[in-house]
Amino acid sequence: MSAKFLVFSSQYPVAERIQKIFLLSVSAFTSICVHLRSSVVKVSALFCLFSFFCGYLSAKPAAVDYDFGTVNIGTPLKHLFQWKNPSKKQVKVGDVAFSCTCMKLLSKNEFIAPGGTLDVEVGWVAEKVGVLKFEVLVVIEGLDKPLSFKIKGAGEDPHSKPIPTAYLESGALQQMITDKAPLLMIDLRSPDKFVQFNLPGSIPMTVAQVKTRDDMKKQTLILIPEIETPTFWQEYQALIGEGFQSVRVLKGGLQAWKHSGYPLGGMNAAAKVLVMDIDPSSAYEVLRNGHYVLVNAGNQKISFKSTVIKPVPVNELLNQNKPAYDGIILAGESSPATSGKISQKLPGINLYSVTGGINDLNEIVAIRETVTKPGVMTVGSSGMTLVSGSSSSPGSGGGCGGCPK
Repeated sequence: MSAKFLVFSSQYPVAERIQKIFLLSVSAFTSICVHLRSSVVKVSALFCLFSFFCGYLSAKPAAVDYDFGTVNIGTPLKHLFQWKNPSKKQVKVGDVAFSCTCMKLLSKNEFIAPGGTLDVEVGWVAEKVGVLKFEVLVVIEGLDKPLSFKIKGAGEDPHSKPIPTAYLESGALQQMITDKAPLLMIDLRSPDKFVQFNLPGSIPMTVAQVKTRDDMKKQTLILIPEIETPTFWQEYQALIGEGFQSVRVLKGGLQAWKHSGYPLGGMNAAAKVLVMDIDPSSAYEVLRNGHYVLVNAGNQKISFKSTVIKPVPVNELLNQNKPAYDGIILAGESSPATSGKISQKLPGINLYSVTGGINDLNEIVAIRETVTKPGVMTVGSSGMTLVSGSSSSPGSGGGCGGCPK
């Protein structure tokens, strides 16, 4: 993956000399105009001088952004940045520095001919899931400041996506149970949630516990997750990698099972509306990918600090004809009556309540939405050095001021 950009700098010495000559000319012209009687000419000349002077002071090498978009973690990527030499003489290319050791220099030209182009090819490997931002600085002979090139991208785990062929519909599972097919239904929720309501015949276990059971590798396993998060699908892939031969997933979990009219067991099995608990981390995962919506089910406004997830008032939700959501996560002081209205208006919709409430969800937001920023770089006697984190010279593999923590 690569692309090209041309950047023209107004701080190159030749450009500066041209600017100074033009500025002197404008100053002389303004002086003449000021002595004229026309106030309109005076104001126009002064405005021209002021505008040009502000533009001259603010002139600096342009920053170029390149967005890799969403990329798989661990996949080597590259990008070619370019800058055109506007002068009439050859210039030397100096050091190249990065704000993270997860980046490296693939190639660059040592000199740029008059009117020629600087080629700096940069390699990057996304090491973490989430939004990452980095900076590349290139020293050019004659420029007061290094050229600044900026890169960003969102790391994604390719093993965290749903696998359609793994799904098993509630009707198909009921038929297997009726036919007494050999299978093992595993409820991945915590034991305290399991006793509240469950699918009759299932057992509570975690994926980690299943991995230790070699005797289950040849059995047909039906996983019943609390909610299908990217983390759940990573665990599913891990089971397949461990040699489990037949692993299916109950599509929609227990809520889909109940909506289909099949029986539930447990202390609260008779509840008309099934509102399941969900931990804040899992809630954020499904809200972030847009498949679920956060609904303020209370009368008071909630203080939610996310910049990418926007809560929807319950009245607005109830006025929608066909919401395109897999489920709803309730926030605020919800009541059984509110849950009942939602279930009646949107039959078959999955309802969840965040354990710990909006405050615990805000703590997850504070962690997940902290964007990685580039470290501070400066020009030292030996070239470019990182001064954020441990100092290192380019390519030394030292500190990583912009690397994800």
